[in-house]
Amino acid sequence: MFNCFKCAVLELLEKPWIIFAIIALFFGSLFLFITPAFEVPDEIAHLYRACEVADGIFYNKYPAHETHYDKLFKFLPLRDNTEFHFMSGYSPVMYLTSALAIKIGSIITDNGVFIFYFARLANLLAYILLCAFAIKITPVFKYQFMFIALLPMALYEGMSLSADSFNNGFSFLFFAFVLKLIFEKKETTKKDFTILSVLAFVGALCKGLVYPVLLFPFINNFSSEFKYKNKYIYLWPIIIITLFICWFWHHINNVILNPTLSEYNTSDIIFSQPQKVINMIINTIKAYNFEFIRQCIGLFGLYLAKFDYTISIFIFLSSLIMLGKKIPLKLRLTSFLSFIIFYVSLLYMFLINWTGVNDNLIQGIQGRYFISALPFLFLAFSFPVVSLSDKYKQIFKIIMVLYSLYLLTTMCIILYEYYFILGIGVHYYTNIIMLLK
Repeated sequence: MFNCFKCAVLELLEKPWIIFAIIALFFGSLFLFITPAFEVPDEIAHLYRACEVADGIFYNKYPAHETHYDKLFKFLPLRDNTEFHFMSGYSPVMYLTSALAIKIGSIITDNGVFIFYFARLANLLAYILLCAFAIKITPVFKYQFMFIALLPMALYEGMSLSADSFNNGFSFLFFAFVLKLIFEKKETTKKDFTILSVLAFVGALCKGLVYPVLLFPFINNFSSEFKYKNKYIYLWPIIIITLFICWFWHHINNVILNPTLSEYNTSDIIFSQPQKVINMIINTIKAYNFEFIRQCIGLFGLYLAKFDYTISIFIFLSSLIMLGKKIPLKLRLTSFLSFIIFYVSLLYMFLINWTGVNDNLIQGIQGRYFISALPFLFLAFSFPVVSLSDKYKQIFKIIMVLYSLYLLTTMCIILYEYYFILGIGVHYYTNIIMLLK
């Protein structure tokens, strides 16, 4: 009997996408129901945008339009039509799942509470499918993908109405497919190229998902199906079109601006005051870098114990040694540089859109924004210097799974204590019961 159990465990360890799906569905569902509506950052604004997409408003210029779905959510504050809400300029691509759930839910019932949680559940299932498929298709870093996709913050966003649910899940899938084309020992086919192009174009309409195109030069050579053997003849147009789509969408849409500011830094500050920009970036990294790491792992405002963050980082870095992959130096350096570009670009965007002209530090950045770019770190810091037998690799995989279970269980307890022991959730769910009646 013990041998049968051992064989089942070993077989399951070879399918981390199944392990991920089971854990994510269980704890994601707990997060979904423990967390009251709108407690996930910016969830009200994301619900507004999902209602717009459900109503066919894919491009929403000033003023923001009210939809007939708004009236379903009696607990939702009336939107102010005289100004944009934060997510008005976001691409509809990131809201397709929640918008479809709102549309279907409104056919079933006019109860906004049911529709709200139905939309959350739809986002959770979409996040699980995207991540599970990413883990399955990537030939490398399967357990690292599983580990970061199960970080409490990643899964918390995954079950919410936030655009980050789709953004993070799609990012992992995009990275996984690029890694598949880099590390699988076969030529890139026309089918591969078509899928890659679609992923790139969709990524251009998401938050910060153009950066994987920086890895395109490392994709395997193209097969004889292509007329020209030089892969760059095909890759460069895709890269250029992707960057153009990203620029064009953000150019024609209002950006997210800090409503508390009356004056913003101009976009040419990098040229007019380069020393100030450099100093602000350096000072912000010094002041908030550990806070960014904490917010990337645990929930914003609800903190795990300090040793939990230390162990999380240790296990993640250890996995790149125990279960890592030998990475060519050029690919390693490109990945590290790409992450730095992502980091600095994020800081610069918030400097322009969210930071006061007299501030010394860049404001508004949260650690959760870095989740979509974490796969760059797989390539940058993978150093398999320790040669382990399959037995010890399996033990380390079990440790990673058990630690993920520990983190998620701890986070559920923290959420329950915050929302129910302190009474916040009890008050909210009392209101829900009234609405259901």
